Amino acid sequence: MVMKTESFVVDTATDKCLPRSPACLCETTKAYKDGGKEVPQSNIYCDETSSDVFPDFSVITKPIIDSFDWYIGLSKNNLTSIPGGLFTGFAPVNLNATYIFLDLNQNRISKIENNAFVGMENVYLEMDLTYNNLTNIPFAFLLLKQLRGLSLEFNPIKVMDQIVLQHIAPTLTYYDLGIGNMTSWPAELSSFTDLFTAALYDVEQYKLPRQPFYGSKNKIDAISIIRSDLTTLPCYLTDLTALTILAIHETPYLNATNIVEVCPTNYSLLKLQKLELVEGALKEFPNILKYTPLLKKLYLDHNQIQYVNGNFIPMNSLLEGLVLSYNSLQTIPGSFLRFQHLRELNLDHNNIATMVPGLERIILQNPKPNLCLRYNPINTTSLTAKCSPITFPWRP
Repeated sequence: MVMKTESFVVDTATDKCLPRSPACLCETTKAYKDGGKEVPQSNIYCDETSSDVFPDFSVITKPIIDSFDWYIGLSKNNLTSIPGGLFTGFAPVNLNATYIFLDLNQNRISKIENNAFVGMENVYLEMDLTYNNLTNIPFAFLLLKQLRGLSLEFNPIKVMDQIVLQHIAPTLTYYDLGIGNMTSWPAELSSFTDLFTAALYDVEQYKLPRQPFYGSKNKIDAISIIRSDLTTLPCYLTDLTALTILAIHETPYLNATNIVEVCPTNYSLLKLQKLELVEGALKEFPNILKYTPLLKKLYLDHNQIQYVNGNFIPMNSLLEGLVLSYNSLQTIPGSFLRFQHLRELNLDHNNIATMVPGLERIILQNPKPNLCLRYNPINTTSLTAKCSPITFPWRP
């Protein structure tokens, strides 16, 4: 039996909504915070159904579409293309009232018809197309006038069409891109003017221009670089005047001592507050704090750090959180006492057997930091109460 609720067409026998395979689950009670305001959101879950066809969105009535922001989940299926006119019936009437996140990651999509997004031209749209088979930027994006977010990493994209890039550049606020298969960095990417976050995967530095984010240098505040051949932090990062978060993962060639590139001007990341240098091959504490005067959280977990050079720890550091778990430290260095503002110190999963004499007494007398020494050979019975969970690093 099929019946209409106030929100969807629902098959009462299976508690599914939206007819035609895949049968999707719907949820209309969720809300999320948007700029401090609570906004109603409807979620359509069609994930992991092994389907190779899209559901029928035409059964959702226009008043319902206009009443919510939407999350449409179609990830981990066997979709190979996005047909023309798919969302024609779903297009909202009140464009200013609707924001749509379309999740299509982990499918097999290699083709998007040019009219796939007819009806959604002016909808505020974010789209996740990671782990698909696209070889270029689809011309279908030319219809989208309000594309705000786009994730395309882990697609075998070699060339990006300049016309499409020029079209989406004015509205895009975040862009995730795998550049390992690309023949070169398109100049149009440097002209994007409203990027706030960007993530680059499989980065080969020779493909990047000197200023890959030039157009957004005064706006972009978070960058993630995953799997790269970086040996130093590049000069273009110093030009990003709003950068507060930097995540560099799986980068095995970073030089801990000379960690920044020699630049025409003094190297400084003046506004950076959170830095991740994780899952690399650092063998000593990196000489980074003198370039990041406002840094609050530093994540160095999953490296091979054995040594901390006290000269790399300035007395005036504002650092509040330091994660050194999954390294090869054998002692807790006394130089850590220079961190006057430190509240969280995670040293789990090292080889720590000793600490500087008197350090345990100082830690116990101090209301901060929260010290985690689990899975180390040192006897830390008296310090166990000092450990509390540390916030997970930022993941773009």
